[in-house]
Amino acid sequence: MIRRRWRDASEFSDDEDFDTFQFENEARRRLNAYKIKRIKHSHPDSKCISFVRESFSQRAWERLGGYTSRNNHIIECMSLRQCNLNNTNLSAFFNGKKTSKNISRIKVLSLCNNSFGSGGIRSLVPFLTHNAFNLTSLNVSGNDIGTEGFWYLMKGLDGGLIEKLNVRHCGLTNFAILESVS
Repeated sequence: MIRRRWRDASEFSDDEDFDTFQFENEARRRLNAYKIKRIKHSHPDSKCISFVRESFSQRAWERLGGYTSRNNHIIECMSLRQCNLNNTNLSAFFNGKKTSKNISRIKVLSLCNNSFGSGGIRSLVPFLTHNAFNLTSLNVSGNDIGTEGFWYLMKGLDGGLIEKLNVRHCGLTNFAILESVS
């Protein structure tokens, strides 16, 4: 019975999800409905979450963030690349993530080539602070976070075990800010 439920995962599990997550074509809708349904219903294979080139609404990002934070399985990697995540959408997605036990075990986070700035990084700080001992790789390249965003990023990662940090093409002009991070 359970097997059948996941076999027909090409449809959303409710009408509200169908209305919230809009897609340009049928193939993309089916693929993402499958991914979102697995995240929402805590399927064991939802430990790596990846969305590429999606333009979800703020409401959709908020909803997906809620599903992610309530997922009962450990999420090890999350990739939200080229998804037009601006400051508002990034904040909506990560709202409340700092309190989730499972979301705090993310090891790899890629938010590259979106459209957020220092405000987006500022909304990410509670998540980074709470997740600092598990996160080993963070990619925010291609976002115009500037020196102020880099300062927030360093504060959020302070004391963590980060091994790989990618901040290429982020509009950084002054690395002297690192001296003030304690």
